[in-house]
Amino acid sequence: MGNNVPTWNGTEKKWARIYRRQAWEDQNGKCYWCGNDVPEDEATADHLHEYAKGGKAMRGNIVMACERCNNERSNPPKYKE
Repeated sequence: MGNNVPTWNGTEKKWARIYRRQAWEDQNGKCYWCGNDVPEDEATADHLHEYAKGGKAMRGNIVMACERCNNERSNPPKYKE
């Protein structure tokens, strides 16, 4: 089995940086999930439709989140059986 995670090319990385900045500005420097202020240099990019599941690095799919919220979304709690 191979790794099915898409890879980034140089053009995608360039546009992702632009979309990050636009998202941060559109959100007035606030975390998309909790609404707390987050400095631009501490904000993390979060894909609404996960990149690993086919989501694109494009405006409308990238939101800025604080590190805590982004980590919570990427590590959902495990259900007890």
